[in-house]
Amino acid sequence: MRIAIIGTGLSGLATGWFLLKKFSCKQRPSITFFDHLGVGGGASGVAAGLLHPYVGATAKLNRYGLEGFEATEKLLNLASEKMGMPVASYNGFLRVALSLQQKKDFQRSAFKYDDLLWLEAKEAKQKISGLSFHPALFIKKCMAVDCSLYLEGLWKACNEKGAVLERQEIETLDELKAFDHIVVATGAFVNRLLTPQKLPVTEVKGQVIDIVWPNSLEPLPCPLSSQAYLIMNKGKNSCTLGATYERGFQSAQANLKMASGEIMPKALALLPALEGATVLNCRAGVRASTPGHMPIIQKIGVNVWVITGMGSKGLLYHALYAEKLVDMMKERQACHSF
Repeated sequence: MRIAIIGTGLSGLATGWFLLKKFSCKQRPSITFFDHLGVGGGASGVAAGLLHPYVGATAKLNRYGLEGFEATEKLLNLASEKMGMPVASYNGFLRVALSLQQKKDFQRSAFKYDDLLWLEAKEAKQKISGLSFHPALFIKKCMAVDCSLYLEGLWKACNEKGAVLERQEIETLDELKAFDHIVVATGAFVNRLLTPQKLPVTEVKGQVIDIVWPNSLEPLPCPLSSQAYLIMNKGKNSCTLGATYERGFQSAQANLKMASGEIMPKALALLPALEGATVLNCRAGVRASTPGHMPIIQKIGVNVWVITGMGSKGLLYHALYAEKLVDMMKERQACHSF
């Protein structure tokens, strides 16, 4: 059985892994990935790398949040094994309440869930050097993920089981007629391949910037966020700040001036000492947003399957929904098809 997977981001690689894992050696399908940008060359490679089940403005427990966290954690362990080093770390995550509404929302969640801790302003400031004087929510169940390393580890796992990669752009599904099944995992660009049928997916551009970390500030002990997020990079001498949320954008390319102008004021509200920090670079990716902010897994043709709509919850949901998609493929096909 020959299966083509278009896209080597989080969803595509996870789907490939579960297809290869859930069949015995005799039944195992032949998997070919197609991605002209290479592994993790799209939005997945630009992802912030924060894995926790409380994504969203109010810090409520996401639907299937705990299940998603557990599913992704298993794949993180797999990737760490393949890379011979950890691809993620447990440091927790501090969400600062800059407004009264954030304070109400975060407190409500802290009192409801055992793995969340409410910190008054003095306690939060003791946790992070230079933090503005505001209360905060500390999320214990959070992992900082090196997305590039993680994707490389997932690819190695698939490749070891026989998967191959073609660095080729697919413009129409007719190019893949030789395959028995096609999985479209192109994220926000899914509808560019689906004609005439379209899915309720909106393209949303997100940009992040990297800055030089000031010598006057201690490195962050954990990721930090409010209207913007801050994540220390390896070496502790630079930090990633994000992200923009752009609908109706004209270009998918990175725009350093625009991104810095939007992100830096939000970061300064958290850490005023970042004033004047040197901006090193800017990266951009396009996410797939859905009306209900939940992923889509669907069969849309005789042999065409889609996984998309991860939005800002790609790390949280990709493993869970990829496995669900593979189970759907097994259930809906006759046994001899695989």
